[in-house]
Amino acid sequence: MAAFPTSSVTSANSVFTLTIPSIFVVPQALVQYSVDDMFGTEAIVPAEILMGVDGTMSSGMNFVPIPMRVTLQANSPSGSVFDEWYLTQIATIDTFAAFGVILLPGLKKKFILHNGILTSYVVLPEAKKVLQPRPFTITWQEIIPAQI
Repeated sequence: MAAFPTSSVTSANSVFTLTIPSIFVVPQALVQYSVDDMFGTEAIVPAEILMGVDGTMSSGMNFVPIPMRVTLQANSPSGSVFDEWYLTQIATIDTFAAFGVILLPGLKKKFILHNGILTSYVVLPEAKKVLQPRPFTITWQEIIPAQI
């Protein structure tokens, strides 16, 4: 008989909070994600590699921004967090940085998100048979993984 896993890797029990100090002083918990696409980052390239003509490789550290997709159901109340963030930027003709924390209990990990800028915003959901999820992109200066 196969052993049951001691820890689930479900995404359903994750917790993602955003704080945008000039707009939301209290952390805002994001809820009602899209069915198959909650949040995630793209691969980054943290190093520059050069190969000399003599076959000797050199490398250097690259600081790069980290784009993160967040996809919410069309009726998610958390959509208003992104709406307010976007509207405040339009009204003030400025950008506002966010800070966040993601808890993934199944992995016993948390991720600290620093200096995030709203870089992609969908104004309204696509209207099909049912309203479609709204994707957003926050680009972070850094994301720091840690154990919980």
